[in-house]
Amino acid sequence: MSKPKAILLFGPPGAGKGTVGAKLTNVSANYHLSTGDIFRGLPPESPNGKVFYSYANEGKLVPDDVTIEIFWRYMQGLIDTNKFDPSTQYIFLDG
Repeated sequence: MSKPKAILLFGPPGAGKGTVGAKLTNVSANYHLSTGDIFRGLPPESPNGKVFYSYANEGKLVPDDVTIEIFWRYMQGLIDTNKFDPSTQYIFLDG
């Protein structure tokens, strides 16, 4: 996978990161991705979901290495389905 060009959107909850990210992608050919949306969208029975929910159900934070692995698998899925092209698009990351 090509290394994606990313723009990070920072701010406290409710600051408008998701709104700004969505608006930026509406006026450009880039992609907005909320890391929280990745986790919330994991089916509990999937391999990634099982790992995520084993931590979340105990109220624990998911370790960085697990988060990174889940993120890269998701990114690869976006690339494989032609939803994101790291050679021509930026990704706006929020979360």
